[in-house]
Amino acid sequence: RRRRYQNPHIVPSLVWRDCTTEGKDAKSVAHNLSVFSTEQGNMTQTIELEINGTPPDLSGLVCDAFICESFAFDGKVFAPANVSHISFGGRQYRAYFDCGIIFWRSSSTPPEPWSDPEQGWNCPHIDVGALAGVVGVALNGYVMAPTATGSTIAFHFANGVQIRLEDMNDE
Repeated sequence: RRRRYQNPHIVPSLVWRDCTTEGKDAKSVAHNLSVFSTEQGNMTQTIELEINGTPPDLSGLVCDAFICESFAFDGKVFAPANVSHISFGGRQYRAYFDCGIIFWRSSSTPPEPWSDPEQGWNCPHIDVGALAGVVGVALNGYVMAPTATGSTIAFHFANGVQIRLEDMNDE
């Protein structure tokens, strides 16, 4: 049985703001953000952002594709964006989460939906780029940040659209 790796949410028009990013541009935050703190009662909890792989420099590149691969088991969707297949400036990448860690991988082939009917798995693709109107639009930058329940990546496009992927309560 396949383990559920994440439970991100896709929000194509979200206005994403975090106290750690105020007054900073998306590129500087994406490269410099590593820790933020939250107050809980009298205790301060420090949450670190952990990244596996090298986050690509995508600022200024035009979006070719933004495909989210869902994960469903026995007809029930567990993750609407189990893996995000993104292409900017002709280069393809995969972004995904596991237990709050953001994973970045280069990819050499376009994504294909897949399934295993014997096991009950289905991984359909959703063309979020077309739905959000960002294919053919330059990316201003993206912000990666730890959250109290996982981590997040927010992509900021030149046309004002923002796409946010969030890993929440991953077990």
